[in-house]
Amino acid sequence: PVPTFVDIWKKKAVEQYSAVPYIATFVNCMLWVLYGLPFVHPNSTLVITINGAGCLIELLYLLIFILYSGKKQRLRVIVIAILEVVVVAIVAACVLILVHT
Repeated sequence: PVPTFVDIWKKKAVEQYSAVPYIATFVNCMLWVLYGLPFVHPNSTLVITINGAGCLIELLYLLIFILYSGKKQRLRVIVIAILEVVVVAIVAACVLILVHT
């Protein structure tokens, strides 16, 4: 991803690049952070640390992508990212309220 974002940064445009891999990785990291929470799965410090850092890195990638994309693509990425956060929040609520013992 770093060469891709260096290219985007230099050209000031996302051109043919897709945000899908970065959006997917962002939701993946969020779900692993949820799994690693002490009250969900004790002693998972490494899971939270690695995937928390992954969330921050992917968020940075998404921000760069949003900054250099066209209006239509920018809106699409923002909406999908917000929906992902909402879905992960719903999953977290369901796990903590309905399933967690």
